[in-house]
Parts: sequence; C-alpha cells; structure tokens
Amino acid sequence: CRHGLAVMACPQTLVIPAVYVDGCSGQFRANTDRFGWKGWDGSVIEEDGLAVKAVQWRDGKIRILLTGGDLLAFDGFDPDHFDTLWLHFRTYYKVVIKRVKKGTLTGEAVDDAWGWLEEQADLVDAAPAGSAMKKARELDLLGCADDCRRLLQEALAGDKATLGELFAGDRIGCLRLVLDTVRTDHCDTEERWRQLREACAAVEDLLQGLGACPPWKPKEGVQSESIMKRHALVGAR
Repeated sequence: CRHGLAVMACPQTLVIPAVYVDGCSGQFRANTDRFGWKGWDGSVIEEDGLAVKAVQWRDGKIRILLTGGDLLAFDGFDPDHFDTLWLHFRTYYKVVIKRVKKGTLTGEAVDDAWGWLEEQADLVDAAPAGSAMKKARELDLLGCADDCRRLLQEALAGDKATLGELFAGDRIGCLRLVLDTVRTDHCDTEERWRQLREACAAVEDLLQGLGACPPWKPKEGVQSESIMKRHALVGAR
C-alpha cells in the first residue's frame, strides 16, 4: 500500500482530456500496454509502456523519459490526476512517477533537475544539426534549463551557506560542463538559456567569494559516463 492507505483498484484504461503538448490540447490515453496522446489537430503520440525509463511530475506537467532517449512532455493535468497516473504507471509499466515540488531546494531536487538537463543535452547532441529533431529536442532542453534556473535563483535569494553546501564542487561543475559543451542550433538566442547561464555564473561568483569554487574535474566512477565524455571533449580542445 502507499502512504499507509489501502491499495485501490487500478483501472486498465485512462482517458484524460485537456492535456497539452506543445500548446495543442488533446486527450492523454493509457492502457495496460501503451500510453499516448491524441491532439485535436489530429497529431498522435503512442508509446510502449515498458519503454518508460523515468517519469517526473511537477505542477500538473509530466516528463517521460523513454529507454530510447526520447523525452515527452505533457501539461494540463489536475492535481487529482497524480495518484491515478502514479498507480497506473507503477502497476502496468513498473515505473514510479517522481513528484517535484516548487520551492523545494534540496540536494535531491537539484540532482534530479541536473540529471534531466544532462539527459536532454545528450539527446540534442545526438540529433543532426539543422534537423526538425534537433529543434524539438532543444525545446525540451529549454524546459529542463528553466527548472535548473529556478533552483539556482532560489538559492541565490536565500542563505549563502546553504548555497555553498548545495552547489560547491560536483553540482556546479557538472552544470557548467554541460552548458559549455552541448551543441545547439538555437539555444544561445533563447532567453531561458541566457537566464540559466547568468544564474550559473552568479552562483560561481558567490562560491568564489566563499572560497568554495576551486578548479574542478569529474571523478571516474562518481560522475556519469556522459559527464566524463564531455570533460574529455573539453580536454581535447
């Protein structure tokens, strides 16, 4: 059971209206094997439920990372939909939806946001330059960037000791590495990307003032393979 409550029956089919993808309204649908979305403009998304790698919920929006690397975003869910979706994904797709709350500045929240940014940056790098795929993936990257920017700005507005504890070392080093190495077509002209870079630089400046921002390099076996590859790329330049 969950939260100490009796386990409720899990419906085999979900149909949730007024869910948005890229600003278009449609229906979110899920059964025991597959999930997807059908827009009122005729566009369709359909995926295998067992291809879900991770799911994140924040304020009525879910991001679904697939094992093949694609990242899907659905917006417009009501708060009451969380438990229904949580139970469905856990029961049929064997994945637990992770809830991220605004105003929750914790190490876990930072690591989660950084992880999604890193995953999406890898997808952007893998897409051909100038392609529609790269453009779509960059839009998802900007959404991840906005989450990271919010956490940095929240830290900047708070206690500087807490900022030092949260961001010194690996966290700010990994973020800077991703920002400096991801290959985008259009992000540099986007306001959300600029704001994230500015917030990252502001945190680095404060850490320097605290004496908590020495030269950094990732540690083998601690950081992800993606971060190690990005560091090697910088070293080869």
